[in-house]
Amino acid sequence: MSIGVQGVWSWALIAWLAIPAVSPAAAKEAARTREGKPAAAGLKAPVRISGAKLTNQRIGEIAQATGMTSKTVRLAIEFTRKYRPLLMRELDDLLQSNPKQFRLRLADCYYQAYQLAAIKNPALRAKREQYLMLESQAEQAAIRYREATEAEKPRIEAEIKGMLDKLFDLKIADEQAQLKQTRKNLEEKQADLNQRAGNKDRLVDRELIQILGIEEALAW
Repeated sequence: MSIGVQGVWSWALIAWLAIPAVSPAAAKEAARTREGKPAAAGLKAPVRISGAKLTNQRIGEIAQATGMTSKTVRLAIEFTRKYRPLLMRELDDLLQSNPKQFRLRLADCYYQAYQLAAIKNPALRAKREQYLMLESQAEQAAIRYREATEAEKPRIEAEIKGMLDKLFDLKIADEQAQLKQTRKNLEEKQADLNQRAGNKDRLVDRELIQILGIEEALAW
């Protein structure tokens, strides 16, 4: 099967596996942008974030020009360099030509970086990092495919399919883990409600003491 046919489901699967392009954080940044600076007026010279490591001064200039914090800019760029390298060149162009869109895209990268940092379980974090790396590799392999000779395409196509297979498995495993955690949380919540319902009389008496102004302030 050629990529012309298989590419339809391959790219559809990549899109399905990917994190939504506009996150709540990105939407919030977009709203702030509409009220903030309309252009990167604070940049003293063209800044390319895809090159060498940015200095604190350059990070500060980007933050000032876009209305974002230096911490947000640094974390978002570091995340993008590692897990979404193909986006770096686009961010370079947007920073100079469309700062509002740059801010929106960078805010989304920050949101993804924040999500990753929020995973405290080492095993789950490692799986998430593996997913992000595979996703990036699949996107880069697709570019190599388009630039490859006809003789090279079957090998690269098989490589992409293998990556997509792994991404699918990781996605399903992640959703199963989330479902398991959700069930656990619901069971704990139900147990708490059952316990409170069973202690109704005692809890009502404690609340009555508090309402009547007796110093034994007790939690509901």
